[in-house]
Amino acid sequence: MNTRDRFLRIFVFVWLGVLFAFPLRSPADSTPTVFLSGLQIPVGIAVDRDSNIFVHSDATFTTLLSKFSPNGANLGAIRLGGIAIDEFVGSRLEPDPITGNILLLTPRGLIYSVDRGTGQYNVLADLSRLAFSTWNRVYDVLRSEYRPLALGNPAYGDFAALRRSNSVMDLFISANTGASGGFPFIMRVTVDYQQSSWVADVIVTSQGTTAGNVNLPSGIAVNSAGTVLTALPFPVRIATSGFANGLVSFSAGFSNRASCPGSAVCPRFAVTSPDGQPLDFANTGMTADTAGNFYIASGIIGSTACGLGAGDALVVFPANLNPRQAKCLGIDFPIGHSSDVAVAPVSPNENRVYLTIGALQGGVLQMLVNPPASGPASSLDLAATAASPPKQKCRRSRRATRCRLSARFLVRNQGSTRTPKVAFRVVVSSDPVLSADDLVTTQLRVKKLKPGKAAKLGWRVRLPQGIDASGKYLIGVVDFTNALAENDENNNFAVLGPLP
Repeated sequence: MNTRDRFLRIFVFVWLGVLFAFPLRSPADSTPTVFLSGLQIPVGIAVDRDSNIFVHSDATFTTLLSKFSPNGANLGAIRLGGIAIDEFVGSRLEPDPITGNILLLTPRGLIYSVDRGTGQYNVLADLSRLAFSTWNRVYDVLRSEYRPLALGNPAYGDFAALRRSNSVMDLFISANTGASGGFPFIMRVTVDYQQSSWVADVIVTSQGTTAGNVNLPSGIAVNSAGTVLTALPFPVRIATSGFANGLVSFSAGFSNRASCPGSAVCPRFAVTSPDGQPLDFANTGMTADTAGNFYIASGIIGSTACGLGAGDALVVFPANLNPRQAKCLGIDFPIGHSSDVAVAPVSPNENRVYLTIGALQGGVLQMLVNPPASGPASSLDLAATAASPPKQKCRRSRRATRCRLSARFLVRNQGSTRTPKVAFRVVVSSDPVLSADDLVTTQLRVKKLKPGKAAKLGWRVRLPQGIDASGKYLIGVVDFTNALAENDENNNFAVLGPLP
């Protein structure tokens, strides 16, 4: 990463961190302590059913997969790859929810199963043989539309597993097309052990920039409720232009047959500041606990949420991804950065969290974390959606072009308390991400709403002379002043478009 990119990202961290800081450590959270030290570039980490810890480290001449007991005792290690070390360098680990063994994903797309008792390992699948070279219908979360994606020579990053039945699981995998100026994407692989079936589907991408530093595969996690969380690039427009990585969530059941945007299963930027700008969560590792909470090892540059310009943090979100309930736990380690995270339950209200610190003399940190409260932080919750497609009518003459836009929005009270009157703003944007340079149009008023009730808003505007909105987006924002403390602030935005 060059100096300009580093400065830009630090600038974004500080600006957004001040704007939207999350709660910090609670009294129930412990200070991070060293669990393991002296490991050579530990990268992947996973916890098995017996709370034993598996760590994959990129040693000097070969990579190691080590097993440790909960008290830190070394239970053995196996060397992977022999001379062909490149195959395993940077590999990630994930517990297999069907067999209980440990799954290992290499950057080249080989998936191994490691017996958690004997350490014997074997190849389960080669992702390059499962995927087509081009996928014609992949959802671009940045443009809110389906687009083709050529995979090239993919590089794979993190992965997460969701059990579907006694023999079926879904693997969600973050990757990059691998070509010059390649794009990140998310793949789902449905595995049926009983039928010996592996079916791949490339489902989500963000094709906004060719800048390599933000297109590297990010961490990914899926919780027991079927919510997938990862990070994908979005445009930053603060003083200068650039891209950063924003958290994206979607349903594990999402497919390219879904009508997006608009459906609840569709991918979206999940955590935003009050003005709608996604927050930067540069990371390479995520996981989820048994209650559905998410844990993010934000250790590339720092954490927007904690307001840090540089340094590491563990960011913990509740299952509903409500930023008002999230917490940030700063990490202080003399060298290296956190790269992956794993969680082991200690009690119903406490988890032991492990973080790998990638350095030549790195290690694993541990801390006790009290997960965020699972109950709603507020009884208020307004959600904005599109009630009809947007329309544009233009009159063109020799002198000028004048266009009129119209659309209908729906605002529903999904909370348990009657909401007061609030403001609703509509902007015209060149992309589906709200930003400071969007064209602000009229402001509407939403009446008081009882729980479960909705209001339809008709919107019309005459654009300034010479402006044609073809190819642009309409973004409707309810409570754009952030006057209400809502249970879910991320459903206040309705994106329509692109306009024909």
